[in-house]
Parts: sequence; C-alpha cells; structure tokens
Amino acid sequence: MSLMSDVNNEGQLDLAMRNVSARLAHDLNNQLTPLLAYPDMIRSDLAEDSRGRKLLGIMEKTAAGMAELTRQLLDYSSDLYGERRHFSMNDLVVELVSSIEGDALPESSKIVVNTDESLPTINGLPELLGGAVMALIDNALESRVRRENVCVEVQTGLLGDTAGIEGLEQDRSYVFIAVKDNGCGISKMDYRKIFDPFFTTKNAVSRKGLGLGLTIARRVLLEHNATIELDSSPEVGSVFTMYFPV
Repeated sequence: MSLMSDVNNEGQLDLAMRNVSARLAHDLNNQLTPLLAYPDMIRSDLAEDSRGRKLLGIMEKTAAGMAELTRQLLDYSSDLYGERRHFSMNDLVVELVSSIEGDALPESSKIVVNTDESLPTINGLPELLGGAVMALIDNALESRVRRENVCVEVQTGLLGDTAGIEGLEQDRSYVFIAVKDNGCGISKMDYRKIFDPFFTTKNAVSRKGLGLGLTIARRVLLEHNATIELDSSPEVGSVFTMYFPV
C-alpha cells in the first residue's frame, strides 16, 4: 500500500505543534541542567560503598533518558537543513548497519544487507536520509518486543518499471531502499497513523522514544520528493520501501 498521498497531503506540518514542542524542549533542557551536572559533584562527597552512589547512578541514567527525549522534540521542531550533494545510497546503508552492529544490535536480532552495486548516486542530504533509514531500521528492530529472533533485511535497488506502484511517475527510474522485518507487523487500521506525531503502537514500558522517528522521516522524504510504500500483516512482518527519483 502506497503512503505517498498521505505524505504529500500532510506536507504542511502543524507549525503550532512544532512550536509548542520547541518551547517544551527548551524548558526541559533548563530543568535538566542540574540533574545532569550535580551528580558528579555529589558523588565526590560520598563513600565508595554508599547507597547514595547507587541512587545517583539511577538519577544519571534517568536524566540521560530525559535528555534523549528532549533531543527528539528538538529534532521534530527544527527546520531541515544541510548541504545537498551526490552520494552512494549503498555506502550510506552499509555505514548505518555497521554502526548498529557495532553498538546496539539487540540479542536474538540480526540485520542482512543486500545492495545493488549498479545503483547511480542520488543528489540529496545524506545525513538526513541516514536518519530516515535509521528510523525504519529501529522500528523494525523494536518489533522484537513481541516476537523473538527478528531478522531485518535492508535492500537497495534500481527500479525502471513503475507500473502498478501508486505515486510513481511512468518512464522514470527510482533508487529504492526496502527495510523488511519478520516482526509483529502493523494492522491495517494503523497504516494511516504511523507517520502522525507522537503515534506509537508500543506500550510505555517497551517504547524507547516519543513516536517521532517516522514523523521526522516523513519530512525528509518530502524534502527529497520521495515515495514510501508499506506492505505489512500482523504476526508476519512489514516492508517499508522508499523510492527516490533519479
């Protein structure tokens, strides 16, 4: 199912919501400053085996989590910017996956990369596109919460025949990135909501963010005149495919 019509129709983001998010992030940052700075000062006054040191560690971890949520609010409220240049989508994908595998790949999960070496370069904002692809990979990996042994496949390719794909121009080629998983899937009733700000299907315990990753990815796709297609079934898995005109 193509989500292009939804992405384009909602291209003018709710500026009021973004402004509120920016103000909230600013106020939270001010409140977080002592929570991030003071624990080290307090720790030096406590004995090595003090229970207070353990509590400070919990405070620091919580404050760091709050800082990450604040960063997400700032990312959502900020304007997109960067220097456009030609780059390899294959190199971008390989670099992203390598960073995940070397840092935070969850247990019982794996990522497989299949790249088309004949891909042309595309002109765009690689840092922002990397964030959009990462949001889709993170979303796929988090589907493991309700399913063990999740496998995520990231595939690149060049599409010349666009017949039957909604939202794509005929007689034009597209570079595509597909992110496929065998996770819990997405219900049809949630298809139209997944790019909404703060929408998430995860409960408060299992979710890691505010539900803004796909919202920000949508903005990046709009900036690149891209199309995204979703094919998903509950308990089977999902495939997000992004198409970039070349």
